[in-house]
Amino acid sequence: MRQYVRAHTCVLFVFRLYIRLSIVLTIESCVDMVIHVRDADTDTLVRELARRKGISITEAIKEAATAELARIQSESSVWDRTAGIRDRISAFAPTGHSVDKQFFDALSGQEDED
Repeated sequence: MRQYVRAHTCVLFVFRLYIRLSIVLTIESCVDMVIHVRDADTDTLVRELARRKGISITEAIKEAATAELARIQSESSVWDRTAGIRDRISAFAPTGHSVDKQFFDALSGQEDED
């Protein structure tokens, strides 16, 4: 009798564990990721993109976000875009002048007003 109780308790425990895991797995697999769009124009654009491409709204959002991230990644930085200007400026010989407040005051005609 004692072995039967142990076996029964063990089976019951495993069964309860299975049910709990099944419920958890079912709940986790049924949870949808929700993106709430409060802007009517955005909603219309996403739905139109999905309709024209013949894909789901989720896929339309995924493709649009992926494309935008790729575009941003491929953009060159300000440093890269200004390389030519920096090269031309660095080609000039140094003048020996310091660029300070006095220099800018002289440019604007405000020198010696103290």
